[in-house]
Amino acid sequence: MHALIDADILNYRIGFATNNESEGVAIKTMAGFLEDLLLFDLPDVWTWELHLTGKNNFRNNYAQTVPYKGNRTSDKPIHYHVLRTYLKEEWQATINEGIEADDMLAIRQTELGDSSIIVTLDKDRLADVKQRLEKAVADLKVQLDENRFEQELVYYLEKYDITEEKVRLKNHLDYFTEALDSEDSNGKKLGFIAQEIGREINTIGSKSNYAPMQQLVVQMKDELEKIKEQVLNVL
Repeated sequence: MHALIDADILNYRIGFATNNESEGVAIKTMAGFLEDLLLFDLPDVWTWELHLTGKNNFRNNYAQTVPYKGNRTSDKPIHYHVLRTYLKEEWQATINEGIEADDMLAIRQTELGDSSIIVTLDKDRLADVKQRLEKAVADLKVQLDENRFEQELVYYLEKYDITEEKVRLKNHLDYFTEALDSEDSNGKKLGFIAQEIGREINTIGSKSNYAPMQQLVVQMKDELEKIKEQVLNVL
């Protein structure tokens, strides 16, 4: 399996978590996170590529009514440029001029097909959670340390990361397709695989905490029920 990694979100994620630390600690934290991600969280991944967003994003030319990313803050982590350079030099991250990293990930996955998986975190989901937490803190009328808030936000989102679930779900779907294409009678096997697919979908649903994602989970459950009905016909 080949991993297509969104290095932009890594930069923000690790950057905010180490805002109060030295450059050395920030780099060491980034290195440790990537090594753990590839070794433990993505055990089926053997090759990878990282992508960063370059300058002159084409989307800015089309966002006329509301500025593109107008709902996001422009603040960057203190070590943003240091970590960006580290990702480029030590992990050979590609800087994509004129296009966002996550757009390039989609292009690359289209080119590579089922042998690849996108590793990212929805930035709009991040912004939505941040906005809700800021409102909750504002309602409490307490002073807020912005750096500490960003650090806690990263830790909070760690609990809701679904990278592992997406990898397992894709593996189950690939196995299901393989069993479906087999000439052998695999009715029971398909039923067992469908159960595993359901477990991953349920876990993603429990971690979503974001309306658009929850809607997709409902759609996946609906499609899975149709699959289970068809599997019963071949048992």
